[in-house]
Amino acid sequence: QRDGRQIPLTRLQGALLEILEQEAPRIVPHARLIERAWGAAGADMAALQTQVYELRALVDRPFAQPMIKSVRGVGYRVVAPE
Repeated sequence: QRDGRQIPLTRLQGALLEILEQEAPRIVPHARLIERAWGAAGADMAALQTQVYELRALVDRPFAQPMIKSVRGVGYRVVAPE
């Protein structure tokens, strides 16, 4: 939920967002996100980028202030909207 609006997420999108929120405002490295969200099944960077792109479409684009920030070459982090 954001700004009183329910946002439906897939299990994987929810897991990624939960990991980012638990670590906020720290940066979560790509490898840790993959390890924690996909577990033993694993994934690659392209899969992570695709899921973050789709997650941003749901939780950032409809709103004035984005929450999910990229840290180039390192990972992602969540920041509180201003």
